[in-house]
Amino acid sequence: MNVLLAESRPDVRSALRLFLELDGNDIRVTEAVRSGDLASQVGRLYPDVLLLDWEWPGLRPANFLTQIRGLFPEIALIVLSARPEIRVRAVADGADAFINKSDTPEQMMDIIKRTLSIKTERGRHE
Repeated sequence: MNVLLAESRPDVRSALRLFLELDGNDIRVTEAVRSGDLASQVGRLYPDVLLLDWEWPGLRPANFLTQIRGLFPEIALIVLSARPEIRVRAVADGADAFINKSDTPEQMMDIIKRTLSIKTERGRHE
């Protein structure tokens, strides 16, 4: 599984990357570090999963989700936020799932795997 990790806080980004790579399920993580070219990174890397920090600097998440959803409907878009109230808005704006940054690593991995599985199944039936 290829994951593009767009997390604004370096400490959280490093922890998520380490957790994902140590999962043992052949997960390859690429870190996005500049918001200005995030859409081009998605197009260039074409990840299976985009983990997107709702508070990513310089990004209007609702517009970005709509843009990426239109260009790459098969990519699993998962929003990350420390604010649980963002969940409803993120999903309404096109996210496939939401991860609260206070979720346990196991909960995060479950959400990622479940979301990717659902996206893969939908893709087979379209």
